[in-house]
Amino acid sequence: MVNGWKVIWFDGDKKLVRKFEGDSPRESGAVDFGKRLQASGHNRVHIVSQRKAFAPPQDKRQAPERGMLWCPYCLKWRNFVETSIQGQDGTRSPIQWRCPICTISVNNFYVRRHNLDMVLRFEGRAEMQSENLIRRKLRGR
Repeated sequence: MVNGWKVIWFDGDKKLVRKFEGDSPRESGAVDFGKRLQASGHNRVHIVSQRKAFAPPQDKRQAPERGMLWCPYCLKWRNFVETSIQGQDGTRSPIQWRCPICTISVNNFYVRRHNLDMVLRFEGRAEMQSENLIRRKLRGR
């Protein structure tokens, strides 16, 4: 399977994407394009795998900060955020914990596989919050 790579950068609040084909980001041209963007003054440039998920590094020096999840497509530790995505047809997806760069959700098999403990904590916390909200509403009647 040939992988593809996306270079994601931000122009103000606008998210821009350019796609490249190739097994490695260097051979596909994504790295060179990202460096050109950085040289032209863009400081938020990210290279993201399109199809292949990657495991976290085994190097303990790259251990995540508390609360961060491994994004197997960004190949970085990220603070996932609760958000929804607007489709091209204007519809919105359900609110889920997502990578702020590539927008993959914690429902993705590889995200769950590499972050199971943290994902279960997120889900447990969300479930407790919704139960507390329901209790408060019932008491308010």
